[in-house]
Amino acid sequence: MLLKRKLADKTRECGTLQRSLDAAATAIAALHHDNTLLREELAARGGTVVPLHRPPDHQKPASIDPS
Repeated sequence: MLLKRKLADKTRECGTLQRSLDAAATAIAALHHDNTLLREELAARGGTVVPLHRPPDHQKPASIDPS
C-alpha cells in the first residue's frame, strides 16, 4: 500500500511539473515569436539592434597568479 501511495504522489508531482514546463515553454515560444517580429520590423526600417549592456574592452577578467 505504501508503494502505491508513493507512486500516486510522484505521478501527481510529475503532472504538476509537466504543466509548469508546458506553461514556461509556451511563454518562451511567444516571447521568441514577438522578438522575431520586432527584429524583422526594425530591419525593414533599416535600424540596428544594440545590446543593453556592453562591457568596455578593458574590463576583462583578471588572471589568477599561480604563485
